[in-house]
Amino acid sequence: MACRLTLIISVLTLMNFVLAGKYMVYPWDRKDMRTNNMVTKALDSLLGEADVRVVGDQSREIIDFWLISCTETDADSIRNWLKPGQTFNLPANKKFKGWLDFKRKPYVYDKRKLTDTWIYVIDDGIDPKSADFAHLAVDDIEWLFAPDAKTDKTDDDPDYHGSCVASKAMGFKNGVSKSSRLVIVKATTVIHDVSWAFSQIAKDIRDKNRQDKAAVVLPMTSKQSFLNNPRQWIWEWRAMLMNVHDLIEEQAFVVVAAGNFASRSKEIDTLPALFTSVASYHFFYVVSAVSMSGFPLSDTQRDVDAIWAPGEVTCAGRKGSQSESGSSFSAPMVAGLTAYLVGLGTPILKIRDTIVKAERPIHPRKTPRVIWNGLNGDTGSVRTTPSTPILQLFENSTNATGERAQE
Repeated sequence: MACRLTLIISVLTLMNFVLAGKYMVYPWDRKDMRTNNMVTKALDSLLGEADVRVVGDQSREIIDFWLISCTETDADSIRNWLKPGQTFNLPANKKFKGWLDFKRKPYVYDKRKLTDTWIYVIDDGIDPKSADFAHLAVDDIEWLFAPDAKTDKTDDDPDYHGSCVASKAMGFKNGVSKSSRLVIVKATTVIHDVSWAFSQIAKDIRDKNRQDKAAVVLPMTSKQSFLNNPRQWIWEWRAMLMNVHDLIEEQAFVVVAAGNFASRSKEIDTLPALFTSVASYHFFYVVSAVSMSGFPLSDTQRDVDAIWAPGEVTCAGRKGSQSESGSSFSAPMVAGLTAYLVGLGTPILKIRDTIVKAERPIHPRKTPRVIWNGLNGDTGSVRTTPSTPILQLFENSTNATGERAQE
């Protein structure tokens, strides 16, 4: 048995987290259930079932990783089982970072009831009593809780980051896709919570038959740069990329913020934003942020395939509404726009092209081209004919032709 256990563990990679006593153990092949079930039993035997959490989709016979709690001595024992050359060093900074910046104006949206769609928001939670969610019954807001997240249905961020993000995606007052359903995936900023979120959202979409009707928004990214060394895409990130591909297999739109480190690099250099080079063009979106006057926000990063959206927003806050700025808030607007277009009946593989073809710079600028949804400022009105493509108008601003948006 000792030899077999050594052989089993030799095909694993174990990663230490910033949280003391918590580790992630990755299978060499997440679909090899014979070996992976034996690994589960071995870890249960060593640590006790209460300290071993299996993350994956048992119905599909996939294990993404094991989240374990153990002493440093036990961790060293497991490391000793690893085959030489199969371990990877973690980046110095293992946390994610969201963005909260400055203050600006609201936006114009369509309030019509459309086909059912679902928007999954990975963040610190929301305040379900916010006026921006008043069109939803409290019981109609679904919740998923990552391993380290508190299980209360609240917004744990003092700045109401999650409430702001969700309200920009589908809030009744400030949201792009007002008829979408909301699923809050409450998670901390450590990598295993975010990996868990991607993994379990894919399972939730599959279990509830929400294929081609869901958008997922992650308004955060790594602090560390990965631009010049793709080999630093260590197991946490490689596993997360597999989870993104699982979501794409379910025809879910995955929308992430571009990054807020332009002072370091104008070009996107963080993960998961860099997944744009290897993920599906039709379903994976990286979003950069512009000001109300159409200028890129000073700290927003960009990429040739990035979608540009308003980064100066009015959204749900602790005391009603608040004004915020940054990539965190442009990303949910794009997630909402994908859901909105699905709700209008746009073919799933034409969503990206519809968005790109309809983008317009804010007059008098020539670039960047910014998302639009077709509203002219009148409640419920929308242009959907080929001669007037999907546009999204800013209040108190002009479009590329110099025509002022109706208020």
